[in-house]
Amino acid sequence: MTENTLKLKLIQIKEDKYEIKGENLYYTYALDMLKYIGTTDEVLRDDLIYDIFSHWITQNRFSNQQLETFLFICLDNQHLMKGIGLEEEDTVFTRTFSALIIALILYSNNENSFLSQGVIAETTNLIVEYYTKEADLRGYVDKKGWAHSVAHGADVIDELAQCTILKKEDLQKLLILLKLKICQGKYVYIDGEPERISIAVRSIFMRKEIDKGDIELWLEGFKKYKAMNDSSIEWYHQYINITNFFKSLYFVLKDYIKEISILDEIQELITTL
Repeated sequence: MTENTLKLKLIQIKEDKYEIKGENLYYTYALDMLKYIGTTDEVLRDDLIYDIFSHWITQNRFSNQQLETFLFICLDNQHLMKGIGLEEEDTVFTRTFSALIIALILYSNNENSFLSQGVIAETTNLIVEYYTKEADLRGYVDKKGWAHSVAHGADVIDELAQCTILKKEDLQKLLILLKLKICQGKYVYIDGEPERISIAVRSIFMRKEIDKGDIELWLEGFKKYKAMNDSSIEWYHQYINITNFFKSLYFVLKDYIKEISILDEIQELITTL
């Protein structure tokens, strides 16, 4: 199926309230959608492919085996890892929208527990590798739509953090990963990335495996960036990203966390960094 043909068919599917005749066709269409998940046509990619995938997964249109098949496709070298490390290249759309589909599948797994421990472990390792190597930090790209790698990656980590088979060391690894993305100074986040990262951090903090001491130690690690003040533009960008993150984190956490001292420490970081 060509890209234009798929677009016309998906427009009709949305007009038909996400329903098609023939249960087996949902899977067939989904495989075609994954072929074009990285199109630079933002309507096809975001408004149609991602939107329809989201509806179909939440409507249980796919079997557990089919969802696992989609997961492995999204994790492969032609999807999540396609062009990894490149900057300002169109391959970013394939990576970041594959990440969103992975997040949807993990959400479904967190509701129904159909992925094995081994599959989740492999997924976690690949997400860590992806988020570490992702260098294209752009949010919205003119005429092509959302790239948003940092936000989409945080969405996946948010769902991973809720996988109960992840242990303390896994969760700590995810916190380190998120800190690295927060503390970069190459690019100032302007498209809501700090809030999306904050939501992922909250999911990790809410796990019983993570205690107050773990949280305090993680927060303490940000103080070293204050000592790195060298008046460079990179340091200033880093300062803006960290400060905006903690402002978001405070409001994301305040109705969830019981330890007032944690909120106090976050407030202190906002004012002293």
